[in-house]
Amino acid sequence: MKLKKSPAHYAILLSLVILLISEMAMPSEAKAYTPSSVLAYETSFENGGESEWITAATGFTSGEHHSYSKSLAYTRTSAGTYIYPSKILPGQGGERFYATVWIKTSGLSGPGGATLALEALDSSGNWVGGQYLPGVASAGWTQLRLPIYTLPANTAKISVSLYLEQGTTGQAWFDDLQVFEVQSAPLFYAYLDYPSYRGKLISGDHTDIRVKTVPHSWSADFSGYTTKVSLYDSSNVLLNSASYTGQQATATLFAGSGLAAGSYKLVVQLIRTSTGQVKGYIEKPIAKTGSTPADYVDKYGRLWRSGSLFFPIGIYTADITAADLADLSGSAFNTILAYGHPDLTKLNLADSYGMKVIYSFKDFYYGSPYAPSFITSEADEAPQIAQHVNWFKSHPALLAWYLNDEAPNDPRLPAHYEAVVANDPDHPAYIVDYNTPNPDQVLRSTDIFGMDRYVVKGLSGDPIAEPGAYQKAAKENLWFRGQWPVVQAHNLANYGQGGTRPPTLQEVRNMAWQYLTEGATGLMFYSLFDLKSDASGVPYATLLNRVKQVASEVESFVPILLSVDATPTATTTGGSWLNWMVKQYGGDTYIFAVNNGKSNRTASFTVPGATSVQAVNESRSLALTGGTFTDSFSSLGIHIYKVER
Repeated sequence: MKLKKSPAHYAILLSLVILLISEMAMPSEAKAYTPSSVLAYETSFENGGESEWITAATGFTSGEHHSYSKSLAYTRTSAGTYIYPSKILPGQGGERFYATVWIKTSGLSGPGGATLALEALDSSGNWVGGQYLPGVASAGWTQLRLPIYTLPANTAKISVSLYLEQGTTGQAWFDDLQVFEVQSAPLFYAYLDYPSYRGKLISGDHTDIRVKTVPHSWSADFSGYTTKVSLYDSSNVLLNSASYTGQQATATLFAGSGLAAGSYKLVVQLIRTSTGQVKGYIEKPIAKTGSTPADYVDKYGRLWRSGSLFFPIGIYTADITAADLADLSGSAFNTILAYGHPDLTKLNLADSYGMKVIYSFKDFYYGSPYAPSFITSEADEAPQIAQHVNWFKSHPALLAWYLNDEAPNDPRLPAHYEAVVANDPDHPAYIVDYNTPNPDQVLRSTDIFGMDRYVVKGLSGDPIAEPGAYQKAAKENLWFRGQWPVVQAHNLANYGQGGTRPPTLQEVRNMAWQYLTEGATGLMFYSLFDLKSDASGVPYATLLNRVKQVASEVESFVPILLSVDATPTATTTGGSWLNWMVKQYGGDTYIFAVNNGKSNRTASFTVPGATSVQAVNESRSLALTGGTFTDSFSSLGIHIYKVER
């Protein structure tokens, strides 16, 4: 759901952001993702087999290097010689390339400096065009970037050269050369199935690596391409690889249990089989941790904050205000998702109430009716997200980053996610949608997903069972991701969607427990601002009390809900009308069971070895026969059983 805001609202926020900029240090290197650049070639000159770079004037040296342990040294003592070491790469007319290299020089004399060039050649090797830059003379390492060059129509290959300009003598070192092809759209995507949180291999969590690739378009012909997946260590030594020819989608599993603690990288390339040209390149960092991190989302989808499990019980708000925080104070709510990208003062206010904040970037999309005024083009989006992340990532109130509201297939979303990942390892990204999530899209766009299925209009045919059914599908599609679904507490008439009333207390409670029994690891409610202005006139205090009651009940079971202890193999006779789960905690077995329909029902449950059963908070016990007990469920009824064995 989108909250409408006035232009004045954003004018105020913009002035606060400007004030904040003046008070806080700007991050020196906020990193933003550029999805259209494909790494076609790179070298750090560590491989002695790259003989094309060896000439009478050049050779590999360990005396100077920008990264790793070597560089390419170029020495010229006579201004009359002109040596031009080059690398030949595949290329075709119309393709666009640029290149970068790090350069350091010493004792240069003459009219020029050290530089690089990218030239287009025809099939016979004749020059047909090129892109050049003036040389540099620098005692320290300096990066030179060659602008994007579109290859002429008759290009058959390209040549990338490193050299001292004509008439110049002295010494230069070149390192970390990269050549990129610029594509209008990527041909394929890659994402980590696991490790599921930011590529971290954690003891007791994911210890192996599984990466999947999928095409940008399933109608694309991949018969002429090879997908290559490679794992490198921090010294760029190849540890493992796999190749697939002619496959649209691939899945690769590398063992990670034998890796030492440290940094690694997973490189996925799409290669034109006939020419060897790299047409797609994706790099994923992998980190094998020596100890369990304090902040992460584990393989069960549970959030760890400062070394402890945290179960968010939250509600959407229009802003962060003292009035709203006072209304929530003393309740089970521990989190708010505030629209409008709050400033430092508002985050401090939330922290003073002990409230965590999910920071919203949902409007950081150029063309959105609520986009901040500083988003003047799509090019602004990821850099602005990176900048805001660096401003607030250390704030004690921050819980997560809200990247998208009901638009998970927006092609810009992965870049927004990468802007968060590149700048903040500790706080997860969160998106919501009301449809079954597509894992190929969502798994490369967020750490936590929220199903927001709003179904109550107050009509006899309301599909009240949908939240549980859709949550079950979300869990199956995103098995290792966090799940923070959103419970409808508002009247759909507030948005002109045919509602006659807001959900009753019984309906809010039922939908919450549907989500929980199908794998939720946190719970959000929508929304505080709608409760204040119900279209049917139900008082705010009444509606606020409803969500507080449900939140309080959920809070009382959080330790059990977060338990991942092994459970007995329980069974039930309940059908699709029943959402249920089994948990083990403190030596006891708990069964949570929800009738997601409005008919009265009966179900039996069997727990091997059960000796007694109590209905929690109902002051009653149930008879057991051979480990089986039977109970009745009223319309939208919920039972929680404590089973001793």
